[in-house]
Amino acid sequence: MDSGLYNFGSWITSENLSPMYRTKYVDYKALSLQNLLRSNYEAHFQVKKIKTCSTDKPYITATFKKLVKKKIHLFQQGHVTELNNLRKFLKRKLRKAASEYYNSKVKDLF
Repeated sequence: MDSGLYNFGSWITSENLSPMYRTKYVDYKALSLQNLLRSNYEAHFQVKKIKTCSTDKPYITATFKKLVKKKIHLFQQGHVTELNNLRKFLKRKLRKAASEYYNSKVKDLF
């Protein structure tokens, strides 16, 4: 198993934190621990970036973008049945998200 979670777990269980125990000030200990955890978290877990466009509707989330990407991949691979199922699912979810978004906007007007 060579996942980021496994590697991070291995690192954190084997890390020697005794130098932090010798520090006199609690604030310094907390800051040191936070910096150590953050730097190793970023080293072990990949940051995924989702591009957004200024023309995207406000109800388009990263989840929708991932589903569209998956739909394109299915199309390229020729998986027609899975593609159609995902297309229908995505269409329903988008319609529902748009409806909820606009209903909440109208509701706020009254």
